Amino acid sequence: GYKSRPTANTSNINQDNVFTWFNGLAGNVFDVTGVFGSPTATATEVNTTYITMALASDCDYVDISVGAEDLYVVGSSAAAVLVNFESIVDKVIGSGKIPVWSTVPARAFVTESKLAEHLKLNHGLRELAKNKTPSMFWDAFAVSVDYKDAQCAAFTEFTSDGTLLNNIGAYYLAKSKLNTLHNYIPAVAGASVATENYARVGNNNVLVNPGFTGTTGTLGANVVGTVPTGWKVQWATRTGTGIARCSIVDVVDPSTGLYSATGVNLTLDSGVTSDGDSVQLVQDTGINTNLVGGMYVSAEASIAAYSTVGVNTLSVSTIVNGYSATWGSSVGSAEAYSESVQARAKTLSTQVSGSGAP
Repeated sequence: GYKSRPTANTSNINQDNVFTWFNGLAGNVFDVTGVFGSPTATATEVNTTYITMALASDCDYVDISVGAEDLYVVGSSAAAVLVNFESIVDKVIGSGKIPVWSTVPARAFVTESKLAEHLKLNHGLRELAKNKTPSMFWDAFAVSVDYKDAQCAAFTEFTSDGTLLNNIGAYYLAKSKLNTLHNYIPAVAGASVATENYARVGNNNVLVNPGFTGTTGTLGANVVGTVPTGWKVQWATRTGTGIARCSIVDVVDPSTGLYSATGVNLTLDSGVTSDGDSVQLVQDTGINTNLVGGMYVSAEASIAAYSTVGVNTLSVSTIVNGYSATWGSSVGSAEAYSESVQARAKTLSTQVSGSGAP
């Protein structure tokens, strides 16, 4: 569920996946070497096939999600799943890599026998974590279960159908995962927020104005305020009467209290939005001269959403030669965020076509 490829040259990183939010909230410190398995993979299949493929990739950590399919579809017992799960973890540790795993999240009640096996499996996974080092373990069930529900169902707001996590459920589970594991996560620098442009550093940054300097950017229809030079603020969709206001602001580094970047602040200044309305900050002029066929490009941005009433998608996209890569796409129905959100988003790489002008 971490990513999908609707076409050969299109990729989506989905916000209803825990790892998407975990990596975003952690500052995008992990590069994914591959996504292995399938939505219907059992613990046996992971143990005999997919874990070998994962370990063959150039990775340092292996994030494991196993158990729900076995219990609720195949009908396996918790004991049988645990045998395979311990084998999986042992293979990861034996290869010199670090396994990351959790309990199986809460979900809608099916039968008492299914729930009993679910709880037994989670208990076994917690006990397993005490005896496997080095490993990184967190408790997804403890975060997702409605503690007042006698049948251990998930919080209603966390799922789209009682079973599959939506963006809100994935976000809160990711917060818990990060809180548990943050001491183990390596510090990795993100993209520069200064004016390290293409002319100065080459194709490490193909944006014409990455530092958001100047004030001569373009205001789209029903947009007011000031936009950095070379950038544009526009409504991608506007069926309501909303007016967007943009301004250029200094960003403070919380670790030092010093100004460390320039940001673009977007607010709904007045009017009323409708379902599906979307505002974009875009740089779509001048970049093409910095692109060459065969080059791989991705977009990275630090996002801080302070007022999220009615907001259900934050996204970053790269579109080149008709191909797109998006962070924040949603497979399920997206719910409005319930609190302020800060994340570093990064799309998967997209190759610039070798034919036609970039």
